Amino acid sequence: MKGRSIDLFSTFRNLSRKIMSKILIVEDDEALADSIKDILEFDHHHVDAVADGALGLEHALSGAFDLIILDRQLPGMQGTDICTAFRNKGGQTPILMLTALSSINQKLEGFESGVDDYLTKPFAMPELLVRIKALLKRPPIQSRAVLSAGNISLDAESKTVMQSGQNLKLKPLEFSVLEYFMTHPNKVISAEELLKRVWKTEADASVDSVYTSINRLRKKLGENADQILQTVHGLGYKLVK
Repeated sequence: MKGRSIDLFSTFRNLSRKIMSKILIVEDDEALADSIKDILEFDHHHVDAVADGALGLEHALSGAFDLIILDRQLPGMQGTDICTAFRNKGGQTPILMLTALSSINQKLEGFESGVDDYLTKPFAMPELLVRIKALLKRPPIQSRAVLSAGNISLDAESKTVMQSGQNLKLKPLEFSVLEYFMTHPNKVISAEELLKRVWKTEADASVDSVYTSINRLRKKLGENADQILQTVHGLGYKLVK
């Protein structure tokens, strides 16, 4: 990034986690959104950025992110309304709200809508990075929902998978892959999307590792696994519900 301070990058390197995180930025100030996105991607985090409130809520509800950076004043839908709708639908991802509104009542309104932290514009980028680090370090809140597809049920809280009443012993990555498919039933999911949304480290992130994980998962699902977790040639895979 031209003209950006090396010290800023050094600060973020010292703050960042070794594992990649998936971060959503909902901000209509294009220059600010680009600056935040550049710094996060510099440290190999996966970042999506949108400028419209309604589109931001749609992205947030996908459940694919570890952190949401949310502007308060947005076209289409206000940040507090996005947060309220997201929480009401069971969204548990940490939310950092950015805003030019700084009164106590306005901050309280933001927290009451369900944000986890609040940063007033203009702000120093190192302060933003410290807050991002703090939110990413929080232990994830496990969903209590039990997902089901055919004779398979997955409990995200207890990390258990049952098939026809029998417990399936899955490795953590296999569990995460199955959970992602079960939260997106009947959707064609590419290997690249799985790498972006499920794999937490770069060390084993490759299309071959996706292929291997899918095959191992199918073996554990047993007979008719190819009909449950189908290959869509040239596009990816889908779980048929």
